[in-house]
Amino acid sequence: MTFIVAIQLNDSIIVASDNKIATILEDGTLTYPKENVSKIHSWENGIVTGTGEYNVIINAVRLFNNFKKLPHHYFADCLDISRKLREFKIGTDYYQVANTKIMYSTYTENGAQLYRVESFDPNDKYLVTAAEKMDITVWMFNPKIETITMNLKELYDGLKDRDIF
Repeated sequence: MTFIVAIQLNDSIIVASDNKIATILEDGTLTYPKENVSKIHSWENGIVTGTGEYNVIINAVRLFNNFKKLPHHYFADCLDISRKLREFKIGTDYYQVANTKIMYSTYTENGAQLYRVESFDPNDKYLVTAAEKMDITVWMFNPKIETITMNLKELYDGLKDRDIF
């Protein structure tokens, strides 16, 4: 039941995530374990978060972190490998696994930069795209955002770079 809000400002980034996990059982019902988990993970040059199947995300991060000094665009390959291993174990008929995507930050000559790693079709390769300046990304388990549209507009209208504070 992931909810992530990530903001790419001109001079910095803001990333926030919930800390709950929902598990889909074989009969289609959802269970909500009581323990909280961190959905924001670290790597040598920033943070990583994602939405979709938690096991796929955490294993992609671990795989990436096992290899020192990989260029950051290799997150796409690590996510692909992690997803394929998970599908090998449980099958390919799981929406949550097939639609797993990650977002990570890194530092560039212009400051902190967010990147999204996602595929819009489970049969396509993962694409790495940089977030545009003054961009808000909202990822949710259920992508219907009508209930928070006004809140997002207010947030966007009030965006300010760090150096203004």
